[in-house]
Order: sequence, then structure tokens, then C-alpha cells
Amino acid sequence: MRDIWFMKEQVTNELARTFLAVITGVLTAIAVGALLLPVVEVSVNKFFNLHLFTQTPSDASKDDLMPKVTLFSWFFVASFAGGLVCSFISSSKDTIHVLISSLVSIVLIFIMSKGKVLDENQFWSSLLILLSIPLGNVIGGWIGGRLKRKKKSSVSIS
Repeated sequence: MRDIWFMKEQVTNELARTFLAVITGVLTAIAVGALLLPVVEVSVNKFFNLHLFTQTPSDASKDDLMPKVTLFSWFFVASFAGGLVCSFISSSKDTIHVLISSLVSIVLIFIMSKGKVLDENQFWSSLLILLSIPLGNVIGGWIGGRLKRKKKSSVSIS
């Protein structure tokens, strides 16, 4: 009977650690994104030109590309940090926790933007920018998992 009670406690601790890893990963991504926001604003303001009632210049595609690259990089770096932290906190199944963290981040972006993230006129570029979130999370989680395993193996050797 004592073994079953101990196992139940272990499962509860694992669930709590999973929840903590996912939430901390998302909060880290939000914090890093907030820290990088001034840099993103300067970049977008510098390169973004709105051509509603004027003739579009020949180099407008370059002006249009820079904000997209900036947004992709911003989401990627923030998600990378979130994936790294998520994998450090996670005790096992790092990849699943990182993917759940990505899903939560994307759902939060959809909620905050009221579904206007995937603009009909810019669908493919918006989708590529959104894909930077799971890409950054997975790469950050992979590197975090490797660092965690490396630290664990160096501790066991010493």
C-alpha cells in the first residue's frame, strides 16, 4: 500500500513539474519578447513604409521584407529562450513540453490579436512568422536538453 501512495506522489510531482516547465517557458518567451520590443519597434519604424495612396516604389519589396524578417527574428529569439528554460525545468519528455509551450504561445498570440494574425493578404508570410515560434522553441529545447544531459553526465563522472 505504501508503494502505491509513493507512486501517486511521484506522479503528482511530475505533473506539477510539467505544468511549471510549460508555464515558465511561455513566461520566459514573453519576458524576452518584451525586453526586445524597443529594438523591434526601432527596426519596424525605420524600415516600414505604408504606400496606400501613392505609387509603390521599386524597392518596396525590400521595405516590406525587413519588418517580416524582424518579426520572425523577434519571435524566434523569444521562443528560443522559452524552449531553453522549458527544457531545463522539465524532468523528462522535454520535446513534448516544448511543443506544448509552443502551442500555448501561439494560442496566446491568436487571443491577443483577436484572430487577425493570419491576414488574408499576407497569409504565407504571416504563417512563416508564426512558425518561428515552434522552430525557436524546438531548437532552444534541443540545446537545453543537450546541455542538461551534458551536465548530468559530467556530474556522474566526477
